[in-house]
Amino acid sequence: MFLALKDNPAFDCGFICCLSDTDLRLKKPKRRLQYNGMREFFAALGPIWHDLYHDKMDRMHDPASIDCDIVFIQQPWGMQDFPRLLSGRILSAYLHYGFAIISNDRMQFQLPDFHRYLWAYFAQTEAHARTISADKNETVLLPCKVQAVGYPKLDGYLIPANKNAGHGLWPRSLSKTRKRVIFAPHHAVGAATLNMATFHWSSPTILDLARQYPEMDFILKPHPNLAHAYKNRKNYGGQSYEQWSVTWRNMPNCGVFDSGLYFDLFNSSDLMITDSGSFLAEYLPTGQPIIRLVSSGAQPFNASGQQLNDAFYVADDSTGLQQVFKQIAVGKTDPLASVRQDKRSLILPFDKPAAEMIIDSISECMERAGPNDSPDAKLP
Repeated sequence: MFLALKDNPAFDCGFICCLSDTDLRLKKPKRRLQYNGMREFFAALGPIWHDLYHDKMDRMHDPASIDCDIVFIQQPWGMQDFPRLLSGRILSAYLHYGFAIISNDRMQFQLPDFHRYLWAYFAQTEAHARTISADKNETVLLPCKVQAVGYPKLDGYLIPANKNAGHGLWPRSLSKTRKRVIFAPHHAVGAATLNMATFHWSSPTILDLARQYPEMDFILKPHPNLAHAYKNRKNYGGQSYEQWSVTWRNMPNCGVFDSGLYFDLFNSSDLMITDSGSFLAEYLPTGQPIIRLVSSGAQPFNASGQQLNDAFYVADDSTGLQQVFKQIAVGKTDPLASVRQDKRSLILPFDKPAAEMIIDSISECMERAGPNDSPDAKLP
């Protein structure tokens, strides 16, 4: 989305950097380190217009320092009143940070100081837009503010993938024949969460599989909150997250990818194993098989997720994971290949890139408003 705006001469575009809620939990030295690393990542893509965190003073800046026309926001964590603070001065447009397939209405479109103050909510599909617009909660957005455009993060799937671009991310990067497996564990564990995490039983199983099949490469792609969630927990192998991670990193066929853009990793892999929600949808367009790890009592799929449900292999315990892994990765049997292909259009519903559709929508709205009028108007 940013690159599309940057390349359009009608727009001037920059970044606003803010601490994530994950970084807020860290001690000061590590918090500063994390923030500066994040800032460097975005600075490599474009100009940093505002810092909402002062790393030397370890304090947040007032959003009143922001001066622009529209702010695109990707998530509410750590900033659930951000659109309200900008309201009346700057327009807030929302692009939800993950492809929403898990039932989690409050976080996705019902936060009282967040969603109701948005100027625009750019939804991923028509199904998502209908769900949001039909909501009867008092924080509901006006239907004119919700528009289905696709998911900009997935625009890269609309062009042929370069499967060689991510080879350098793998432990045996020079090999073209090794099967490559992504393990992407979620962090939500416990009754007060979405309860999707299976790391307590899946992590020792994945480690065993990496030992059993040294001819395969494995990459850990953890949720950013995973280490925090399992800080005081042990898995079924009796290891803490830190102990397990040390063992993993010392395996010659195992690696870690824990920051940055990950679609080159996706496109260079042969299989994903995950208990995440969004990754189930984000990985599906690769055409490669997906093993969904299921936690007892996990939050169910929403309507969009239910449409994708039969495209995934499922394991709900260690034995099930080993069985389906041997079927898919070792036996090279993939009966769901055609199902995944049929479901692709549910994730990529438009032929036009989502970023272009958003830019067209904003441009049309601005032209209709006129040079001296507020652009706070209905979307096309």
